[in-house]
Amino acid sequence: MKIENGVLTDVKREDLELLQNQPEKFWENVKVIGPYAFKDSRVTSVAIPEGVEKLDERAFSDCKFLEAIAIPRSIDRISPNAFRWCWSLTKVLMPESVRYIDDFAFASCEKLEKIYIPDGVEVIGRSAFEHCHLLEKIVLPEGVKALGARAFNHCGRLKEVFVLAQDTKIDEKAFEGMNAGTKIYIRDEKQDEGQELE
Repeated sequence: MKIENGVLTDVKREDLELLQNQPEKFWENVKVIGPYAFKDSRVTSVAIPEGVEKLDERAFSDCKFLEAIAIPRSIDRISPNAFRWCWSLTKVLMPESVRYIDDFAFASCEKLEKIYIPDGVEVIGRSAFEHCHLLEKIVLPEGVKALGARAFNHCGRLKEVFVLAQDTKIDEKAFEGMNAGTKIYIRDEKQDEGQELE
């Protein structure tokens, strides 16, 4: 692996032993997980420590053995394609500090059954959770201002979507390819309850 000016790149198979056995040493001086840093690696679980400030584009893309990821409070953005094609990913710990889930951030995480979207999230980008086939329920918190095109495209098992704010801008293709039986509920402040969106 390489660390230059705080940017981690080019993580090799032999570096994963250090990550597992001496994580403090592995993460020493790392401020940014650079583009393609872990791409195609056989890493299975990563707890990114506090102090890492940025998760760059495609940082973990194609990590087909990655099952769990913990993101620290020092990160406020999940960059484009950051976890795309992480087919084995089942557990994501995302803090309230995250404001943006960018385009294709978790696309094609085919084993992801549930995702907690923190209250701090303001924007969910284009195709952010596209082809997450096992997702069954989504709750969009009040802080979400915009939901991009195909954000949940082809999430075939999606049964319920709860939108907790009335003014969330939802792209007309946000749920393209969803199951015909999927119910979308948007909060009605006057009645303080969800109303089904046909």
